[in-house]
Amino acid sequence: MHIPARFKMAGLLCLMMAISMAVRVNISVAAPVIMEQAGWGEERFGIIFSAFVIGYSMFQILVGLAADKWGGRAVLTIAVLGWSLFTAFTPLAASSFHLLLGMRFLVGVFESADAPVLAGLNAKWFPQKDLGTALMVGIGGSMFGQLIAYPLTTWIAVQYSWPMVFYSFAMVGVLWVAVWLYYSTNTPREHTSVTPAELEYIEQGELLEPSPEGRNEAHKLPFRKLLRSPGILVLSTSYFFWTYGVWMIIAWLPTYLVKERNFSLQQMGWVGMLPTATAGIGIVMSGVVSDYLFRRSGSMRFSRQGFPAVSIALAAPWMIMAVSVGSPHYAVAFLVVAQLVNFLGTSGFWATATVMYPGQVAAATGIMNTGGCLGGIFGPLVAGFLVAKTSNWALPFYTAAALSLIAASLLFWGVKIKSETQHRLAVVSDREILSES
Repeated sequence: MHIPARFKMAGLLCLMMAISMAVRVNISVAAPVIMEQAGWGEERFGIIFSAFVIGYSMFQILVGLAADKWGGRAVLTIAVLGWSLFTAFTPLAASSFHLLLGMRFLVGVFESADAPVLAGLNAKWFPQKDLGTALMVGIGGSMFGQLIAYPLTTWIAVQYSWPMVFYSFAMVGVLWVAVWLYYSTNTPREHTSVTPAELEYIEQGELLEPSPEGRNEAHKLPFRKLLRSPGILVLSTSYFFWTYGVWMIIAWLPTYLVKERNFSLQQMGWVGMLPTATAGIGIVMSGVVSDYLFRRSGSMRFSRQGFPAVSIALAAPWMIMAVSVGSPHYAVAFLVVAQLVNFLGTSGFWATATVMYPGQVAAATGIMNTGGCLGGIFGPLVAGFLVAKTSNWALPFYTAAALSLIAASLLFWGVKIKSETQHRLAVVSDREILSES
């Protein structure tokens, strides 16, 4: 059976996100060994962890602009080669604090291209009615990459050595680039495997305006106006409040389960996977449901804002119940539901950005994701401060629940999407495309 070219592109981008997340977390496996060999404490290694986040957050906007100007194919090629190179150099720098700090910072710099370029390329390869699913399959790759990374990196470290973890994932990145250069193009019009029917299916849903040359081009704002645009500022603020809770849970859930809920380390390893797995499922379902609602209703506001905002808001009471219930097992069950419902809202941010700024998707999502990175910095920091000062593990979760309600409110009431009459629904079916190929 012929697989449409756009699905293969989406698969490559999903795999890229999984590799990106695996490279991001592999140092966690090596951290105890490196600290013991170098004689470093947790405080010093915490700075090394932060170096990645700083590099990742600083360059989101720049790589988004580069992708919009020169194309996502070239930018992503350089990015994956860059993070693979510095991942391979990481074991060589392990004996020097400053060298290791620099390696992790540079890995973060090159990985900053992953999500903005993913969004920009998907916006070119999928019609609006399928874009939510395409985006969330790609973003969901990062969650599934995290699930695979921990057991795989542990196995490599035990069977071989911890440096082999970095060499292995660097090689995987290089192999991905080889396939990417062989198969990918910036747009479906450039791809020899795209049939006329598939091209029509993709382009009929674009948010475009006629250009003087007679071709279709998406409207673009000057970068300064884009950066000051009320829409992108509110969307980025909403994303900041949402990712605050997301990264707080990622950072502190294992410690919470062990110290507050009295799970053993072995039990925590298995139990802690459940919220992460359901988060990944929630991300993918977010796109599927959002696209379904858009096809059924034709309403951008309902499908891209209403449904995600309600999902995020509904996660708050589940989060509160999780830290309030006496039973550890009920606590985990409520957290699983909270994560599933919360991540059902993910498409609201990414799909809304593509609708608002169709000609600058990579730059717009880069700005938005910078807000998300800041939430990722403040969430774990504030949670650690609250627990240290009060010894109350419920406070960080209460704070995250309150901020998720603010995020949902801003997403629904603060962000304005243009009239749905500007967006055309698809008229060509996948069955027609497959029959022509």
